[in-house]
Amino acid sequence: MKIFLIDDNQVLVDALCLALSRLANITVVGSAKPGDSGIEYLLRAGDPDIVTVDVGAVADELMPFAATVVGAAPRAKLMALTGRQDRELAVRAATAGFDGWVSKTSLMETFTTAMFAVRHDGAWFPPAQVTAIIQQFRANAKTSIDGSAHGFDKNGIPCRAYS
Repeated sequence: MKIFLIDDNQVLVDALCLALSRLANITVVGSAKPGDSGIEYLLRAGDPDIVTVDVGAVADELMPFAATVVGAAPRAKLMALTGRQDRELAVRAATAGFDGWVSKTSLMETFTTAMFAVRHDGAWFPPAQVTAIIQQFRANAKTSIDGSAHGFDKNGIPCRAYS
């Protein structure tokens, strides 16, 4: 599994590179800080399976940043690696296409378990973030059912075309 790390904390990146280099079947193919020029080139060249992103460092531009990463590495899965526990940010990350969320204070075992889950079309979010994501999903569904947005009526029948 090929990993690309995007984080503004170089000490953390170096520690992760060292720890991951000791594991079988995992290769760090590159790293960058969120604002680095050439990040798209590095992502294309590395062709990673997983891209970890410090979502706290790109919180104000999360959606366009995720689109840039996916555009440069279209087969890669996105995983948040962050020191934040912000539930609203987790909802935004899931909406932007992130399949995982791991705290920077997690054990290496948790980090690698999350990477393998995400790599194999799974997801990995802590319970508090999952709760927030489900609550937002239900709120969006309720809005659709009430007819105030496109979606389905109370019987599950499409009530408006998706645009």
